[in-house]
Amino acid sequence: MGRPQAGPFLGRFALRVRILASAYALNSSHLEGRPASEFLDTSSTAQTKLGPLNMSATTPGTHALVAGGTAGGGVLFSIGGTGFAYVGTPDTGIQAQGSVAGGRFDQTNGFSSAQVARGSQGILASGTSSG
Repeated sequence: MGRPQAGPFLGRFALRVRILASAYALNSSHLEGRPASEFLDTSSTAQTKLGPLNMSATTPGTHALVAGGTAGGGVLFSIGGTGFAYVGTPDTGIQAQGSVAGGRFDQTNGFSSAQVARGSQGILASGTSSG
């Protein structure tokens, strides 16, 4: 800033440095060259994202996804198949359906598995011991 000017402008300052538009402000409606429509926002407006959405929670004891709604936490389904699941429903927890079975559970070592609501069998299970 300059020093006060004499006359009717006494008390005001004259600029010594010319101010130019910043390159960062010229495209302020974009972030990293992308428009706002390419970002998920935090409003209550419904949004759709095409393509996979991958999330990770690397802090111990945290979840990658927390979802809640008045009808349940979420709906997961296969676009090309018949399987779908309501997760976090008000009174059931998980409600699942599919043309082969409603649910399948496998132990990671491969020694036991179970299919629930499988045809007329109800439950089809296998394992190395009975119980």
